[in-house]
Amino acid sequence: MSKLEELVPPLELCKKIPEGHFEDSGLMWELEVAANRYHGEWWEVVFRCNREDEEYYPAPTLAEIMAELDNGRAKSPFCELLPNGKWRCSCFDWDRATNVITDENPAAAALKLWLELQEE
Repeated sequence: MSKLEELVPPLELCKKIPEGHFEDSGLMWELEVAANRYHGEWWEVVFRCNREDEEYYPAPTLAEIMAELDNGRAKSPFCELLPNGKWRCSCFDWDRATNVITDENPAAAALKLWLELQEE
């Protein structure tokens, strides 16, 4: 992984994070206002700063998402790289059998799993 954007889930997935969650994440997707005037919406991952006038969404890393999974209802969350190049994130939920999510981005797989557990 060589780009900051590859360390976090994609913007569209991060937009699904309910308000109030991952507020202390070290990274965020931020709307680049200057580019918005000329080229449509342009988002970039930046280090979190305290600018309240910008539109932004938390962009949690795999480690931050796994910590939230471990602190919630999920039991024994883990991610592993499969032979097909995708990442599988899963956990045991006392209310259900094992939850399993796959994605090419490990942070995206973990966030999908976290979002699925939030819906229940």
